[in-house]
Amino acid sequence: MYDERRREPRYVVDGLRAELDGQPSEILDISASALRLLRSPAGGQCAAEVRLRLSAEAGFPAVDLRSHATLIRFTPDAMVYAYRAEIAEWPFLLKAFDTFQDLSLPALEA
Repeated sequence: MYDERRREPRYVVDGLRAELDGQPSEILDISASALRLLRSPAGGQCAAEVRLRLSAEAGFPAVDLRSHATLIRFTPDAMVYAYRAEIAEWPFLLKAFDTFQDLSLPALEA
């Protein structure tokens, strides 16, 4: 059995946009306190300003979250930053708009 070491569930939210120090960054997945981004040539700084946006046009409630982020893991493919969301509903929004939960792996194997 796989032992999940993360404290919080991770989500994939289509329509969630991220900027790291003002530069667009591709989100791989997100939890209420950590953000895994596709590694970029300019990325990997120890501390950064992160901006996460949900757009009302995409059917989401409009959210514009800014936070200080700290690099906690750096791999050849990804960068993981810890951040603090000052929005109490943030974990519930991530769960509500998670698209990974809709993915049916058995359907892909057929």
